[in-house]
Amino acid sequence: MSGEVIENLLFASRKICHLGDYINSISFSHDGQRIATASVSGVVGVHSRDGEGEQFQAHQGDATRVAFSPKTFEFATGGIDGALRVWSAPMQLANEIVGKGWCNDLAWRPTGGEVAAAVGKNVLRVLSTGLNAAKHEQLGTVAECVSWSSDGRKLFVGAYGGVWMFQGDARAIKKFPWKGAPLTVRISADDKWIATGNQDASLHCWKIVNGSDLQMTGFETKVQHIAWRRSSDHLANASFDTISIWDFSGRGPKGSTPIDLSGHAGRIIGLGYLPTRPNILVSAATDGAVCVWNPASKGRSLISRFESGLSLSALAISPSDEVIALGSDDGEVVLVSIDGLVS
Repeated sequence: MSGEVIENLLFASRKICHLGDYINSISFSHDGQRIATASVSGVVGVHSRDGEGEQFQAHQGDATRVAFSPKTFEFATGGIDGALRVWSAPMQLANEIVGKGWCNDLAWRPTGGEVAAAVGKNVLRVLSTGLNAAKHEQLGTVAECVSWSSDGRKLFVGAYGGVWMFQGDARAIKKFPWKGAPLTVRISADDKWIATGNQDASLHCWKIVNGSDLQMTGFETKVQHIAWRRSSDHLANASFDTISIWDFSGRGPKGSTPIDLSGHAGRIIGLGYLPTRPNILVSAATDGAVCVWNPASKGRSLISRFESGLSLSALAISPSDEVIALGSDDGEVVLVSIDGLVS
């Protein structure tokens, strides 16, 4: 394993709660002061940074996803019971819809008030007001992932065969075809690019305006985690224990060589750029390590590493400061603050 650190940052960690089972998903509230977690037992927890909070049975079977609204303290959950639920507070159900199949992914509209989810072959949508949301025509294959444009006007759904784009109609208004199975989809902040990480160990990207595409292949394993930098000029993806950074500035990454980052000894379970320091990338892996990167084409990129001592399963990044939340495979939830960043 390579990845010599540049400096030793100060990390402070504390336990927030214990859900008693594998943590599938974790999320910060819009102000960064609350943490929601979802476990394979269907139990969901909502806690403040000091550990005060509640746990409750949100789903029968796995709670596969949890996410706070980008505007309020409402949060959404999805499960293998096919339910997509919006909660105004723990145990206070605001709205729900139940489909056929697992909830593979969910995403809040950036303006708040509405959640979309990939459940079986359907795209389900729920309004937190309790009113009926828009309904979409069933897809021909299982929906795996969802993402919104930055203005919330367009909804993108990844399924075997490509990415479907919905806007104000039951049918998709556009399809970005490709013979593959997307596992995650993310739209660049400038709404110019769609990116998917895929089952066949590839990364696929399309220009939204004209559908032109490009594909990066040769990764060690399937690509489950991708993250755009806020400026939309760089895209990070993880494949097993390695991260690749692609330059989308200028003419884009076609034919270019990525920056490869190596610092983990286990499978990466999450990565993302710090909203407060958009050049800094954070990743976490099953080896228990959290790596803090300032990706550079020359020289060292690994700023520092924190050893949690846990087998990690989920990562969330605070929108308000240099704090991350970690979930483990035995149900422990830990908050980690990163001190001393100067980049």
